[in-house]
Amino acid sequence: MSGPNVLGYRSLDLPYYESSAMQSRSLPAVGLVTGFLAMTGFMLWNVTITSRNPTVSYNSNLMTSMRTAQLGATLGNTARVQRVGVDAPLSKASHSVDAVYATRTMRHPPDAPMMMSSKDETVLASPMSQWERTLFMVGIVVAGVVGVFVGRRSQDRIAMATYMVEPAFAHAKSRPRSRVLQATAQELTHDEKKDVLKEFGLNEKGATDVLKNEELTELLLRMGETFGASKLLYSAVTKAQTDAHRELLGQYIKDEKIATAQQLDCALAFLTETPNVVAGDPTFEKESGVGVIVTDEEIIDAVAKAFEENKAKILEDRYQYNFGFMLGRLLKADHIKWADSAKLKQEVEKQTLAVLGPKTEADEQAGKKKKKKKAKPQAKQPKVKKPSAAELAAEKEAGLLAMMTEAADAATSSFLYNPRLCRITELLDNAAQGVFPDEDQEYVVGGWIRTTRDQRAMTFMEINDGSGPTGLQIVLEPNTCPDLEEFRKLGAGYGACIEATGKVVKSPAAGQLIEMKGTSIKLIGPVADGFPLAKTATSLENLRLYPHLRVRTNVMACVMRVRNEASFAIHKFFKDRHFQYVHTPVLTSNDCEGAGECFTVSTLLGQPNPDYSKDFFGSKAMLTVSGQLNVETYAAGLTNVYTFGPTFRAENSNTSRHLAEFWMVEPEVWFIDQKGLMDLAEDFLRYCIAHVLKECQADILYLSQYHQRMEEERTQEEGQRTLEGTLVERLVGIVSEPFGRVTYTEAIDILKKEAEEGKVTFEDMDLHWGMDMGSEHERYLAEQVFKKPVIVTNYPAEIKSFYMKQSEDGKTVAGMDILVPSIGEIIGGSVREDDFDKLVALAKSKGMSDADIESLSWYTDLRKYGSAPHGGFGLGFERLLLLCTGMLNIRDVIPFPRYPGGISC
Repeated sequence: MSGPNVLGYRSLDLPYYESSAMQSRSLPAVGLVTGFLAMTGFMLWNVTITSRNPTVSYNSNLMTSMRTAQLGATLGNTARVQRVGVDAPLSKASHSVDAVYATRTMRHPPDAPMMMSSKDETVLASPMSQWERTLFMVGIVVAGVVGVFVGRRSQDRIAMATYMVEPAFAHAKSRPRSRVLQATAQELTHDEKKDVLKEFGLNEKGATDVLKNEELTELLLRMGETFGASKLLYSAVTKAQTDAHRELLGQYIKDEKIATAQQLDCALAFLTETPNVVAGDPTFEKESGVGVIVTDEEIIDAVAKAFEENKAKILEDRYQYNFGFMLGRLLKADHIKWADSAKLKQEVEKQTLAVLGPKTEADEQAGKKKKKKKAKPQAKQPKVKKPSAAELAAEKEAGLLAMMTEAADAATSSFLYNPRLCRITELLDNAAQGVFPDEDQEYVVGGWIRTTRDQRAMTFMEINDGSGPTGLQIVLEPNTCPDLEEFRKLGAGYGACIEATGKVVKSPAAGQLIEMKGTSIKLIGPVADGFPLAKTATSLENLRLYPHLRVRTNVMACVMRVRNEASFAIHKFFKDRHFQYVHTPVLTSNDCEGAGECFTVSTLLGQPNPDYSKDFFGSKAMLTVSGQLNVETYAAGLTNVYTFGPTFRAENSNTSRHLAEFWMVEPEVWFIDQKGLMDLAEDFLRYCIAHVLKECQADILYLSQYHQRMEEERTQEEGQRTLEGTLVERLVGIVSEPFGRVTYTEAIDILKKEAEEGKVTFEDMDLHWGMDMGSEHERYLAEQVFKKPVIVTNYPAEIKSFYMKQSEDGKTVAGMDILVPSIGEIIGGSVREDDFDKLVALAKSKGMSDADIESLSWYTDLRKYGSAPHGGFGLGFERLLLLCTGMLNIRDVIPFPRYPGGISC
């Protein structure tokens, strides 16, 4: 059989051609219609010819004529028609209707009156009567007009299509895979196995190589039998790690849910990380793009969008633009990445041609120049230097740092503890900001009953959980809260601990934004008879008798929440400025202040003159009055440090400003002068107050209103302090403007002048330089003279501690105190003496013996070994809380006050 000739007709092996055409009953309907029109045209065409050459008759068999119309036009010019015993040449015009039925081996009836031969093959024809031909002609005359035109142009193409397609169909039906379905791999020959392997997309060499691996061959044959051989299946079989994975991927490929190499690669990667995957796993299918179909329209749109985004650069570079990079980005884009890469590449090429047009000579020249430029040998690269030991150590350290960071982030990204109860303050704060809870969701709250009111139809109850000064009202009705009747029988009242469940809704009552509609109520802790706290306000003096219960009251709860936030503010201030927190000892062998007011700690109780060398520590031990000396030693190595802890003083004082146990904040800073120290102290005090104003607004408002009520109810007793403005106004004033600054000498002169002019009368009117100002003098300067906090500097050396640095005049020291309204001194500090000889001399001038100085050798040594100017200060934490809360007695700002005669728990 000769090959096709696109320029005209070609000669065919007639029997093979005829046999193929006869089997092409599966041609599309369009082909059949076109064939019919072609037949009609040729019939009409040949009617005219036959009238001039009546040597050929026609059969009325329409289906046979249709086949003849498809086949006849391709008969060679050598074909001849034979009536029995008579030969006649077959013209190109007439042979299309003379061949009625043909086959390579078919035997024909003996009464056939006509034959047509092509080479050695015989074709028989049956005659057609005149009236049949006339009737047939009338029936097709209309279609023939169109058929003349279509038939002349389409007959050869239709016949050729039939001829070419049928062998392909026959080949497909006889593919080796059908043999795999019918026989096991062992029954196949070597060549048959190779043919099957080629269906997996392997070439001759690849199939031969695979056959060398019997296990892989058997696996491929089995998988091909089950899922249908394909290139994707070959990749899945060879790359998957387990048979389960191969079966899973094979089924997805068979179902055409994995249709691209990109989907398969993602599926394999996912299975490597997560081996236990089953069919239908949503995470697997999402990550692998299973079932995702990218349509041609989506491919066109994605490529068009990429071209639009890079249009200017494409028009500038033309064919030198990196279209491969564009294609790579498309293959990484969401959704489109699952497209067939070949189609995507084809669309890129198509739109490139549409945008730039065919390559011009200039494009070709530019491409050649680019190739030459690429081909230019690169300059010789310098020899890579082997990393040094330091570089290797740095690289290792960087790896360890990254590992630590990653581990820390992972550990702090989620936590196990999930609070079961909802905090009341959180609900109220959200409501105040316009964020109300979902009314269909139930919440659980717990706390202590503040008020309760029973009515016949419902019960109203307010509870407080300590998270804020405002409680939550709970409304209980029998029809919505089955536990209510039983709860009422228990008689839970003020102070009882309960747990309530319900829906939080907007409150219709004035003065509250939300309330809870209770669906369940439980009494957790009843209150026994004799509960000392009453519903009505209890005096602070009476509350001090019950330090373990007084936090149940609103005023004490507010103070403790302020204490908590102020503590946090202290740590945050120093942390933000890179200070190191140092825990100084509670037990010490020295009296920092030198006043001898220390609590002694000893195991030699009851001995009149104890020998402390035989005591537990081998020397006298005391509770610390300050952590300053100890923390100073760490400042000599860490530069900026602070300590925050309890200190003790055995001072027999029952004033409202003194405690036997109190907390001190004491920073020490290396490389600082007096001005820097004053600036640091002012910043610190203002920061702590500002933090409380920001974080404890509800508590400060409550305390401010509380003090106003107390002021109205309280009679003006002798010595009663009065302050200008409310608590909020005073605190805002402190943080809003700079502190005043004055020297000690100037402060004494101011006090003298005020007293001489009769503006003030002090209990101690002996005002002179060198006096140790009392609380009344300090408060007057802050409250009446400066009306804000004031820093007093350069005190006389005689009234200050031995470690303070002397000024140049030799009379004063570089000390400073901060005085605030209502308190007096709140911060005291100084620059420290950094010269060893001067420090020892100052200690002796204060009456310290050589033995005392020797016991402090660990402290004086700092001046001998790498000393530098440094300083620090101390803040009494409880005095800061007095300032922030407006409380008048220092015993009300510490959880368990310790004072002469008071250590109840």
